[in-house]
Amino acid sequence: MVGKFFAEAIEHADQAPVEAVRACGGSRLQILWHGILPQVFPQMADVSFCRWEYNFRASTVMGMVGCGGTGFPLISSLNLMDDRQVTALLLIILFCVTVVDALSARMRRRFQQVPMNRPLIVLTHRVFPETLKTLGVHGRVWSPDGETTADRGILSDLAREASAMMVFLPGRIDQGFLERCPRLRIAACGQRV
Repeated sequence: MVGKFFAEAIEHADQAPVEAVRACGGSRLQILWHGILPQVFPQMADVSFCRWEYNFRASTVMGMVGCGGTGFPLISSLNLMDDRQVTALLLIILFCVTVVDALSARMRRRFQQVPMNRPLIVLTHRVFPETLKTLGVHGRVWSPDGETTADRGILSDLAREASAMMVFLPGRIDQGFLERCPRLRIAACGQRV
């Protein structure tokens, strides 16, 4: 059941990020890690927590009918009419269910939060408006206005906060430049013709 939900989540993932990672030359693992997993992880976490809650409750019921689980000691105490132990077990089960519910709800909220800061994508040259529109779906886009090429100083300042860069003249970007960009995760390079 959980596997089916995972498969459906992966099937319905948006293909634009997958194609973007593939276009940058990403391996299959990188496509999975950067293109698919960020989209489906909240759904997978939600399904996993829902099943965890269900299994915890079901173990109590299954134990009461003799299949083991957290309900087995409870039914044994009821058969022996040990009221103190029944009360203690009910309180423990109630406490555990409450903790599981609270933890599950907290984790769901954490995984389903939309990041307030969209990633910054820096372009070294002006591009077509269609390209800006496509990139704008994935984050905030900075592109040089009016000029054909951005000044290296401006690029250096912007790249410190950037998560991705599209570089059309790879010779302008050296190892020293990249070391000053701690948040940079994707750098796509291409020779301008």
